[in-house]
Amino acid sequence: MSALDHIISEINRMAHEKAAQLLAHANEQAIEIKQQGAQERDAFELQIEQKTSTQCGEIESRAQSANRQQRRLALLETRNEVIDLAITEARVRILNMPSEAYFDLLFRLFAQNAQPLDGVLRFGAADIANIPSNFLVRCKQVHPEHALTLSGDTEAGHDGNILQNCLLDEIFHSLLPILRDKANEVLQ
Repeated sequence: MSALDHIISEINRMAHEKAAQLLAHANEQAIEIKQQGAQERDAFELQIEQKTSTQCGEIESRAQSANRQQRRLALLETRNEVIDLAITEARVRILNMPSEAYFDLLFRLFAQNAQPLDGVLRFGAADIANIPSNFLVRCKQVHPEHALTLSGDTEAGHDGNILQNCLLDEIFHSLLPILRDKANEVLQ
């Protein structure tokens, strides 16, 4: 072989070696890039899974909270219905009490709530017609130093005296929040 062929052969060999080195280096870089891409993909997938899991947990937590709130509201509504029914039944039972027991109950309510001032006890027409003769005497004994009168005029204005409205519906209406609170305590 001639010197020129030998040089060309050497250049080819060196070019092949260099190409092989470049190809090996390129393959190594491709493997590294592929591994790095796989790591980044895995990290991204993990990040998405964690974010999705967190979001799902938050959504589930909100749903559970909303469900608990709906249950509480439904329970409260049911309790209020039961309480209102019980109060209505109590009112009917009181209205159907014998006259003596009915006015004894009204006296006890008066005695618990009477203020030490002059006042007027206002009753509905049906109650005024059935008031026992000693009812006003008993009521006056609660605060004997103050004047107390009976009235069947439920529409009259307030004349400066303490007014105790003895209409059963008014008594129930004024006591309704207290009765509901007490009933709720019992149902807890």
